[in-house]
This record gives sequence, C-alpha cells and structure tokens, in this order.
Amino acid sequence: MKAVSSSKAFVGDGAAPPSGWRGATSAFLATVAVTLLVSHPAAHGQATDRVTVVGAAGVSGKVVEVSPLAVEVETSDGATQKVAIETIRDVQFGSEPQSLKNARSMLLRGRGADALGEVVKIEPGELEGAESLVLAEVDFVKAAAAGRAALDAGGDLAAAAKAVGGYLAKHPKSHHFFQMQELLGDLHARAGRPEDAAAAYQQLEGGPPALKVRAAAAKAGKIGRAHV
Repeated sequence: MKAVSSSKAFVGDGAAPPSGWRGATSAFLATVAVTLLVSHPAAHGQATDRVTVVGAAGVSGKVVEVSPLAVEVETSDGATQKVAIETIRDVQFGSEPQSLKNARSMLLRGRGADALGEVVKIEPGELEGAESLVLAEVDFVKAAAAGRAALDAGGDLAAAAKAVGGYLAKHPKSHHFFQMQELLGDLHARAGRPEDAAAAYQQLEGGPPALKVRAAAAKAGKIGRAHV
C-alpha cells in the first residue's frame, strides 16, 4: 500500500519525483520519440505515395521501383507489394507538387490541353531535391499532355510525336511505357505514317494480354483508317 501512495504523489499532489526517476523517464521518452520517427516516416516530413487500383483498394507506402509491367510499393509494415500495371489507374507521389497532381488528373479525364496548361505552373523551386520518379512524372505529363492535345485539337502531330518518343527514349523502364507507346502509335496513325504507327503498337504485345488485344485492334482500326 505504501508503494501505491508514493506513486500517487508523483502524479497528483504536485510533489517532485526523485531526480533519478526524472532522468530515467526522460531517456525513455526520448527513445519512444526516436522509435516513432523511424517507424512512421511521415512524422518527419516524408510523404506517402499511393497507387490507385481499378475496382479495388489502393496501396499506400513508398514506391521503390517501377517497370513497364508493375509498380512496387513498400508498405508501412516493411513488406513490398507488387501491383500489376494493368490494374493501376494512377500513381501519386506524396512529394509531388500540387500542379503536377492536378495536371495528371486532367490527363486521366482526357483534358490534354488543360493538363498542358497546368503542368507549366510548376515552379523550379518545387522540384529542387525532388526524387527521380517525381522528375520523370513531370516529363510524362508534359509529353502525354502534348500528345493528347494534338490528337484532340489537330495540333502539331510531328512535334507531339517527337515529345512522346523523347520521353520513351529517356524513360524506357517507366510504368507509363505501354500507355505512351499506344499514344505514339495514335499520333503516327493520325499523321498518316502507318509503318511508324505499327511499330509503336507492336510494343504493346510485350505487355499483359489485354494490351495485346489493344495492339491488334489499333493495327486493324486506326492504321486502317489512316489509309482511307
């Protein structure tokens, strides 16, 4: 009973605890604080990435690797989850500028010209120290928006195809690889370059089965219409 009475004195009656107790408590709290910072990166400024999946719950964590076939995410428990490219709707990087996020959202809704106008709002300072995946995403939105806008508004197809082709040459392992190859094929087909269009669509056959079907349909439809 005396131990209980002594403990209450530290908590409720304003009496000062022994100096040794204070030192031990401070050390314990410091250890807890460091543990929390290590376990929860967002607590010290590291934003969380998110992969949005079609028809299912998304995956949050840190995107550690991308490829034409999948995006790998390290989740909060330290496990790595691979998300197949054909199931992904969008990949958002926690540290990306808001204008980049907005532009990509416009692009997903088919608003290429609006996306092009939005992505140029990104200030150079917003990209200082940015990770390579975020910088690559800026390149993607600029090129894809230029291509989409050219198709929608009848703009400079050759310049747009050059932008898309340049992106693919610079980022051959991007998770946007197949999407951009299809866009490149569409630009060539619209410009009346069936051989170049067929070469771009052919790249889709290296992807999941659904993309192989899209490649066949594109060759039969879009290239065929280009000859008419």
